[in-house]
Amino acid sequence: MAQSHTDAKSGDSEVQVMLGMAYSVGYGLPQDIEAAEYWLKKALAQGNQDSLIYLNSLYTLEGKLIEILNN
Repeated sequence: MAQSHTDAKSGDSEVQVMLGMAYSVGYGLPQDIEAAEYWLKKALAQGNQDSLIYLNSLYTLEGKLIEILNN
């Protein structure tokens, strides 16, 4: 996972999505919703459309989607 973090920090949006997914469910890493959101947003900022799907799922599961839509 150390290499994945290095690649994500250097801007690899596909790895950022992978880390976001891993953190969201605790796959190979401790579950950390804030870290999942962080990496998925980084990927989205670079135009990675897959991250939008996973971010939407994360917000829906966390009950944040309604809150975001209302703001």
